[in-house]
Amino acid sequence: MNRLLLLILIMSLAVSGCVGKSTYEKKVSEAEQLAAALQQLEQNHTALQSELNNLKISNEALNEDLNRGQNDIERLEQVLSERSIEAGAAMAEMRQKIDQLEAKNRELQLAVESEKIARQA
Repeated sequence: MNRLLLLILIMSLAVSGCVGKSTYEKKVSEAEQLAAALQQLEQNHTALQSELNNLKISNEALNEDLNRGQNDIERLEQVLSERSIEAGAAMAEMRQKIDQLEAKNRELQLAVESEKIARQA
């Protein structure tokens, strides 16, 4: 802040030689305002930098959660696929068993019919 003030004073003196008191006071006031604005901007910068760091940490945690979720989905899809294959094989086996039982049932029904006809005759 003092350097800025000194620089403004030196520049003012170099450009105009001697300056009036009102011009000097204006420049001093302007320098003070600029110094206050600079300090406020530096505080804002510090706060924003802190917020950025917090957001980066949060982003890393969210990315880790996302990766875990994607891995879980892939694992579950694999399990589902394996179970689907197993279920398909079990269903094919059941269909085969049903076909065998239906064939056996037809044979037995024919045998019962033959027995009935034989008993009636």
